[in-house]
Amino acid sequence: MRFLFISFCSLFVSLAVFAQSTDELIAKNLEAMGGMPKLKSTENIAFFGTVTIKQGGRSTDFIFSQVMTKDGKMLFRLSNQLGRIVNLQGFDGVDAWVGTETRSKLMQGEAKLDFIHNAFLTRFMDRERHAKDIKLVSRIKQETELSMRDLLDRRVTIVLDNATNLITKESYQDLQGNFHVIRNSNFKTYDGLVLPSSIRVTQLPNCKGCSDVESDNKIVTMNYTVNEIVVNATGIDPKMFQRTGG
Repeated sequence: MRFLFISFCSLFVSLAVFAQSTDELIAKNLEAMGGMPKLKSTENIAFFGTVTIKQGGRSTDFIFSQVMTKDGKMLFRLSNQLGRIVNLQGFDGVDAWVGTETRSKLMQGEAKLDFIHNAFLTRFMDRERHAKDIKLVSRIKQETELSMRDLLDRRVTIVLDNATNLITKESYQDLQGNFHVIRNSNFKTYDGLVLPSSIRVTQLPNCKGCSDVESDNKIVTMNYTVNEIVVNATGIDPKMFQRTGG
């Protein structure tokens, strides 16, 4: 009987920990990133660094930059080691596009929506749009796992480090069945914002019927190293987000 009593007590304590408020967890994450006043006062942010893209047995190094604004505009630039731009992706406030310096095409369907609704700094700043139906999945000593639904009604899972309250992992499955995993590490402070300087993105394709070799060859990994972040840069020209060759 005593064993049963202890078991129920242990269960009660476990449930109490498990039922920790998601609002509290999110508040801690926002504070860890720099605090809501700093996040709200950030009008734009620019990232500069390098990325190694691997697929199959091939590995290529690139230079990247990404400029994002509070109102959702974005421009991503990918250059080779000689400085030649090999890929541009942008959103001008209405249309999402992908291409080069001279020509581009509009994104359609889910790709366009996913591109447009990419959260500026954190999805938790606008939970009604970017982080609906938040649930606590699990909590251990090192980390806490939460799940939520995004604007495309996809189930997104994030992992919070319990020591720092920062997001170290995010994963989701797109509507085509491909699985995406984003891992953040090496967090640094940039003008009051705490952001990862190392980001590893893995894309696992939906490859039903593929052999193990075919499946492995379709896996794409992108290892980003952020060398510089500029917060609230001046001179951001809205024309830079317009579609090239449009």
